[in-house]
Amino acid sequence: MVIFGKYLGRDKFGAFCRFSFDWAGKSGKVVKVIGPTVWFGGGKAGVMGWKRKHVEHLQVPAVAMWFALFSSAARAGVIVIGQLALSGAPNATPGTDGIAFDGDPNPLVLENTSWALVRVDKTDAAVLSSQVSNPVASFDDNLVFDSSTGTYFTRGTMTTRGDTLVRIDPVTHDHTTVGNLGAPQINFGGLAIDPLSNLWLGIDASTEQLWKVDKNTGVATFQRNITFPGGLQLHSMTITADGRFLMAAKAFSFNDGGEGIYQINPATGAATFLTSTNPNPSRLQQLLGLAQDPISGRYYGVRLDWDFSAQPQTYSLVEVMNVPEPNVALLMLLPLAARRRRH
Repeated sequence: MVIFGKYLGRDKFGAFCRFSFDWAGKSGKVVKVIGPTVWFGGGKAGVMGWKRKHVEHLQVPAVAMWFALFSSAARAGVIVIGQLALSGAPNATPGTDGIAFDGDPNPLVLENTSWALVRVDKTDAAVLSSQVSNPVASFDDNLVFDSSTGTYFTRGTMTTRGDTLVRIDPVTHDHTTVGNLGAPQINFGGLAIDPLSNLWLGIDASTEQLWKVDKNTGVATFQRNITFPGGLQLHSMTITADGRFLMAAKAFSFNDGGEGIYQINPATGAATFLTSTNPNPSRLQQLLGLAQDPISGRYYGVRLDWDFSAQPQTYSLVEVMNVPEPNVALLMLLPLAARRRRH
C-alpha cells in the first residue's frame, strides 16, 4: 500500500514550510525530513533548499504529534496584518474586495472606485507601488491573475449593461471590457482561476450559485446552486493550487459572528465547513477577497471592518489561519496504520 499526501506546518527550526509524505507499508517506520519534503521509509532523498545537517530521523507516531503541535493550522480566525491605505476616486469612498498573487511575493489589491492596482507588503500591509488604470464610470469587484496569459481579470459592476468581465493588461494596466457575464443581479461575488486556467464565478443572487466564465467572450454559464449548511451567503471565493474551491460565507444577519471558510464540491455544489474566521459579533467584519500565496501556501484576504457608526468602513490585509490541507486527516491516521501493520 502506498499513501501520498502533503501537509503545511513548521519545521524543527520554526520555519513555515510545506511537507509531503510518501508512506509504503513497513518502510513507514522511519521518516527522513529534508527541507520541505518528508520521506517515509527509504525513498530517494534530495536536499530541497536545505543543508544536509537539517536532516532529521523521526518515528512515525511522532510525526502526527509534531505537525499537530507546530502547524500554523493550530490557530483559527484571521491575523490582521494592517489597515490598507486606499485612495478612491474623487467624491467616492475607497474600498476593495480584490486580492491576487501574480508571481511577486507580495499581493496586488484592486481598489473599487479608482481602479488602482496596489502592491502591498504582506508583512505589514504597507503600499509598495500603485498603478491607476484607465478611468471608467463603473466600479470593479474581485481580482484574479491568469498565469496562462499573464493578465488580470475583474468584474465590472454598476454598469448599464449589467455585470461584465473585464481584462486588465499587465504592462499598461489599462482595462477593457470582455463582455457581459449574463448572470443574475449579483450582490456578492467572487472570481477564481483553477489550476487548468478555467475562470469561475461564485455569486450571491436569489440563491448561492456557481458559474463558469468564458475568458474570450465574458459569457458565464450556470453550473449549479451551492448548498451551504444552514443557508449562508457567500461573499468571496478562491481556488487553491491543488484545485479546491474555497468560499467565505456567513448568515444573512451580518453581525452574527458566524463567518467561515467552506470547501465547495464543484460537481455537486455541496459546501463543507473548514474553519471560522472569528469575526467580532459587534461589528461588520467579513472577507471580501481571498487568495492563496502559491509560494508559501498561506491564505490572505481583504477584510471589511465597520462598527455601524457614521465612521467610514475600513479595509485590512489579513492572513486566514487554520485552512486545512486535504490530507490532514489521513496523516493523523498514519500512526494507527503503522501500528496495525506490525500485528
